[in-house]
Amino acid sequence: MRRISIVFFLSFIIAFAGYAQVFELPVILVPPSVQRGYPLKVLIFLSDSVTGISIKIMQGDSVVLKANAFFTGTTKNRHIWVGLLGIPCYFKPGVYDIKVIGRGGSRNIKYRTKFNVVSVDYTHEKIKLSTALTELRSRKDPLVKKQTKDLVKILYNFNRGSVFSLGRFDRPVNGRVSAHFGDRRLYIYSDGETVHNIHNGIDFAVPVGTKVHACADGRVVFADRRIITGKSIILEHLPEVYSIYYHLSEINVKKGQMVKRDEVIGKTGATGLATGPHLHWEVRVSGVAVNPVVFLKNKIIDKSGIFSIILAQ
Repeated sequence: MRRISIVFFLSFIIAFAGYAQVFELPVILVPPSVQRGYPLKVLIFLSDSVTGISIKIMQGDSVVLKANAFFTGTTKNRHIWVGLLGIPCYFKPGVYDIKVIGRGGSRNIKYRTKFNVVSVDYTHEKIKLSTALTELRSRKDPLVKKQTKDLVKILYNFNRGSVFSLGRFDRPVNGRVSAHFGDRRLYIYSDGETVHNIHNGIDFAVPVGTKVHACADGRVVFADRRIITGKSIILEHLPEVYSIYYHLSEINVKKGQMVKRDEVIGKTGATGLATGPHLHWEVRVSGVAVNPVVFLKNKIIDKSGIFSIILAQ
């Protein structure tokens, strides 16, 4: 069966612009390039059903990233699956292989192609920590290690039915951006020791008690206090797509609760490792931190556009 790989960008609508010929199935659409720190979107059309589709990014025979695609619906006998992978902001620019494998259907689906990871420049900054914050960040606390493992378990959890929001995200607060995604930080401890770190989200400098809104519809998968991030909330919006809210003064939701876009979920603060009042807002895709600005500007999946183009053929 012929397989076609064509160019598409952040919006699948752009990908299909001018593409009018009737295509044979299966079809795997992979973008030719993606910036590091951005999500990679893979669109898959199938003529028959499968139970699952895995996507792997390879360097030679080594898997460097992996995720699962999720089913979004069937139109005109086309089964549509979408795969989202976060490309780390520290990835080395260059050419990578991507491998797509479908399983559980009447036939095996295997596809492999290449794409390019493009470099992005990030800001470098130095941050001096007080004695108290130095101790908080440098101490060997077994609870911090456990909380980190628990966080990883949440963010890499794939729930195929968790399709709650396909559109753009909204800013969780209105305020000045005091730190950007991907900032390269040099923490200077009170004793003069230095440690390098990468900032995984956006910081909004707002007063303590500012209302924090859900950026989109989703489910609360974490709502508790952590040593480093203070009072924290994590929302699930799509399979392996999560938004994170750190350093809160109040948590107004509970684990398992469904929330709507713009619903108040908490209030800002300076709990945990924070040099002042702010909201740290983060977006994770397949466990990887990506630039939240991407989700503010573009729909995650333009489902209606995809369906309308298919129906027009």
